[in-house]
Amino acid sequence: MTPRLQPRLDLILPLQEIAERLRVETNAMRTNIRVQTTNDHNYPVLAEGLEEGAFSLTGGMSMLGYQGDDIHDAPTVALMRTTGTTIVQTDTKVDPPLVPIAREFGGQAGQMLAPLRYGGGFCGFIAVHGHGEPRVWSEGDQKQLAAAVAEVESLLAQAAWFDLPDERSSESA
Repeated sequence: MTPRLQPRLDLILPLQEIAERLRVETNAMRTNIRVQTTNDHNYPVLAEGLEEGAFSLTGGMSMLGYQGDDIHDAPTVALMRTTGTTIVQTDTKVDPPLVPIAREFGGQAGQMLAPLRYGGGFCGFIAVHGHGEPRVWSEGDQKQLAAAVAEVESLLAQAAWFDLPDERSSESA
């Protein structure tokens, strides 16, 4: 069983505030908080911080190109899901592969991705996207991301969770 969040509207505003604050603190083009809320592995964007003119990933927009148009098996998501590793990419063209359409439409070249966990299981991630060119993320940027992860996980712990069967995965929550 993989944990799925049952969305609570009272958590959306605090999540939005975290996403926007993280974007400003890291001088990012876009930040988003993606949490599994359905059984389709799209990890919908629950909150997003956007620089003016940046492309939004909300409203069902996702990285396409994987089975069922989900990102569960994208190399970066699979690494976070299976190892719990935070990914810091200076250049997504060189570092672990990224779905090409995400680079084309998302605009990022440098990014940081941090897993979100609930009950010991992977339930989503926070993404911090650069400005379309390679970027070296500072230790301060990485600390801001880690602080945002802790804050989001604390909020998610307040939400109502339920388990849905996952036919493709034997992962447990």
